[in-house]
Amino acid sequence: MIFAAEQPGRWMEKRGVLRSHLFGIRVLGDRSWIIVHEAKDGTMKLYSISDSDKVLRGVKKG
Repeated sequence: MIFAAEQPGRWMEKRGVLRSHLFGIRVLGDRSWIIVHEAKDGTMKLYSISDSDKVLRGVKKG
């Protein structure tokens, strides 16, 4: 469960995924990112957790 996370934006995806949501968190003091995919049917699935800022490429605010 995520108690505190910022959402800097989202980006559009392909292959049955409507969009991906990005949440910034801290893991042991280090900045990390939770990526959640939103399917076209409205379901949400945890896709990945990353510590790389490369996930910010192509992010659209909002």
